[in-house]
Amino acid sequence: MLKSSLILLLFAASAVLFNISCEKEALAQTSTPTVPQPLGLLLFSKGGDKNNEFWLAKYDGTNQTKITIASFPTGGEIDKNSFKISPDGKCIFFCLYIIGTNQQSIYSCNADGSGLTKIIDNVDEIAQAL
Repeated sequence: MLKSSLILLLFAASAVLFNISCEKEALAQTSTPTVPQPLGLLLFSKGGDKNNEFWLAKYDGTNQTKITIASFPTGGEIDKNSFKISPDGKCIFFCLYIIGTNQQSIYSCNADGSGLTKIIDNVDEIAQAL
C-alpha cells in the first residue's frame, strides 16, 4: 500500500511539472516578437544643394529638416544615388569621390550631419581585387 501511494504521489508530481512546462511553452509561443517599426523617413537631396547637404522628412513630406555634413573633405563629391539611412534612423551612409584622385570611399555620419567617419577607403581598388 505504501508503495502504491508513493507511485501515485510521483505520478501526480510529474503531471503537475508537465502541466507547468506546457503553460510556459504556450506563453512563449503566444508572445509576439519585437519587430522594428518602419521609421517613415525619407532621405533626399534637392537640386542646387551643396554636395554636403541632405534633407530628412516624413513620408508625407512634412517636417523637412536640412542636414549639413560637418567636416566635409575638401574636393569631395557625394554620389547622390548612394546615400542611405540606417534602419534606426541614427546614421547616414554614402559614397564620396575625391575629385582629381579617382578614389571612392564609403562614409557615415550621424543623422544630424555630425561625426563624419570614413568606413571603407578606396572602394574601387577593393572591387577590382575581388
